[in-house]
Amino acid sequence: MERLTIVLPEKFNFTTEFPVLINDINSGNHVGNDAFVRYINEAFWRFSDAFDIRKKIIMADLAIIFRSEAFYGDVLKCEAAVSIHTKHSCHFYCRMSNSKTGKEIIKARALVTFFDYTQKKPVEVPEQIRFLGKA
Repeated sequence: MERLTIVLPEKFNFTTEFPVLINDINSGNHVGNDAFVRYINEAFWRFSDAFDIRKKIIMADLAIIFRSEAFYGDVLKCEAAVSIHTKHSCHFYCRMSNSKTGKEIIKARALVTFFDYTQKKPVEVPEQIRFLGKA
């Protein structure tokens, strides 16, 4: 079976951190896959707030590559970046690592579409995101 590949950008535009909470731990005594989806979603919203685009977006898909485990008490560093995909969408990239050891835990890519909820139609990628996507 072919493995998924995600090529991360060389430069990230945003960084945030998450503590691993007890509710994020699964029966294997490490962070569960579902918790990583929540972390990515939270990183995406924090990024969206930082660039004032939250009310204009839809996450269309999400791919995650799991690299190593994370455990209760760890603090995860999340680095994020975007690249332009079409005139209405961009890829949101996320790399999470252990903030203490630097060990990569996951890398992810989501397709984000910009949308006008009032008119119910896609809109162009905002200027601030186009700028970041070229950087």
